[in-house]
Amino acid sequence: MRLPSSPALARSLSRIAGAAFAIWFAACGGSNSTGPINSHLGSVRVSVATSGSDLDTGYAVILDAGVPQGYAIGNNTSIVVPALFTAVQHTVSLGGIDRNCAVSGSDSQVVDVRANDTISVAFAVDCHTPTPLRDRIVFAQSTGSDSMEIFVADTDGANATPITQVHFAAHPRVSPDGSEILFNNYVGLEISGVAGYAVSRMRADGSNLRRVATPCAFSKDASWSRDGTRIAFVCDSGGAQVPEVWTMNSDGSTMKGLTNLPPSLGIFSPVWSPDGNRIAFVANDALYVVNADGSGIGPVPVTDQTYSVDWSPTGDSLLCLCALTSNNFLLRVITPDGAVDRVVSSSLVGVGFDVAWAPDGKRIVTDGDQIYTVHSDGTHQVAITTNGGYQPAWSP
Repeated sequence: MRLPSSPALARSLSRIAGAAFAIWFAACGGSNSTGPINSHLGSVRVSVATSGSDLDTGYAVILDAGVPQGYAIGNNTSIVVPALFTAVQHTVSLGGIDRNCAVSGSDSQVVDVRANDTISVAFAVDCHTPTPLRDRIVFAQSTGSDSMEIFVADTDGANATPITQVHFAAHPRVSPDGSEILFNNYVGLEISGVAGYAVSRMRADGSNLRRVATPCAFSKDASWSRDGTRIAFVCDSGGAQVPEVWTMNSDGSTMKGLTNLPPSLGIFSPVWSPDGNRIAFVANDALYVVNADGSGIGPVPVTDQTYSVDWSPTGDSLLCLCALTSNNFLLRVITPDGAVDRVVSSSLVGVGFDVAWAPDGKRIVTDGDQIYTVHSDGTHQVAITTNGGYQPAWSP
């Protein structure tokens, strides 16, 4: 959980303590009252003990829902909430808990605060390592008029479950070990920052959400290298709507820009070759390939407008989602030199955004008016959703 900064916390504490003092002072007749200033006040000591694996880094202690962001508290520590009125029951709650963690018992406790005394409240939190995704499909799906979340489903579309609550998320990509997901998050909602998309990552169950590629004014469309050590993504480093293909290590270090294309070109969906030596991407509805060190950039001859691309598991060909008409799309398999070009499917309907090959190379998943799977030879095309969906990808 992203915790409030200490200045913000200090200001919140100061406001609450000040308000409590002002009310007490007026009730006692102002300067004519007698007795110690804290004779009607007490405090609560809140302790948290966290056990298990993949521990949450910290939480928020919420008192009577009076401080929206709560008081910051670590995962194995205690804090004192001061200046509380006595003779009044107070509700102490623990919030900001990652999805892979849970409070043992209730996450709220009611206490009676006594004058000049400190009441203790303890919470126990247990965390676990999320189960990696195996042979699942991830995709974005609308959850309202202006919202979209990341879903995980079986490969036939069954058991579709949302794993984000960030208002607008897209382009999920699962790490090679199935433990984490990269995705586009609309910044300024769950994660603070500038307006636009930001590449973010989370555990496979949606917990431990955080932003990566922070030096970019906006970033999107990240993908993992096949060994999980590097990430390719689209980055606008200057905030001037000039996106380029960048790479970084999977921990967010060693960011490097690879391309320097004309500003008018929109860039989408960079994806690594299986050997990690090349990256394919779409720019201005055309297909490009660049070496991982930024050299050797060039277009791949495709006759149709290209919207998305993925490498075959063997690395010898590229799978392209192309526009056939304004409302009809096709899947093409093409070699990087353009020598071999075959159509897999020409019957996709709706607006297509993404395409991905299954790790075993036997199936393809793509979007249109629904999420579709199709065998790599073009047979057995099936819609696996009924409520639409966008930008699907496979887990390992």
